[in-house]
Amino acid sequence: MHTSNINYRQFTLYNNLNKSGNDEYGIVRIGAITKYLTIVNNGGPYTIGQDNTHRLKNFIVDGAGDVVVDNTVFTKLLSMNSTEQVTFNQALDLGAGGNILFRADGELIVNGVTGSVTTSANNQGTLTIQSGNVNGTIGANGSSLKLINIGVKTPLRS
Repeated sequence: MHTSNINYRQFTLYNNLNKSGNDEYGIVRIGAITKYLTIVNNGGPYTIGQDNTHRLKNFIVDGAGDVVVDNTVFTKLLSMNSTEQVTFNQALDLGAGGNILFRADGELIVNGVTGSVTTSANNQGTLTIQSGNVNGTIGANGSSLKLINIGVKTPLRS
């Protein structure tokens, strides 16, 4: 899914995204080209990925627009390819061996992470932990993030 030139886009889930019986199955890519994109629930507890034993293989966020995900996400790999602000309002569960990989110098805002956080280049990427914990290693591959904020409420940009 991509945003257009309209300033604000919203995508609503009416069911879980990934009802596969397999773990590490499927890839979801969200591209906010230059505008603001929010993914929300339609009043239900809908998830992206089913649970921590039925995760997506990869959840990719890219582009130069801000993204907010209101759903709980279960994925083996979160590819942070965005150069802007990406916010996960629910816990991000990567499960055993799961990983967040910064491939661009964007900001990832989370409310708890189960999994490790790495970057493909030293001094790239900002991780902001608004609440919750990181149950994993930060900088697991030896490269350092640019900045780690803990307990900081980051305002949404417009």
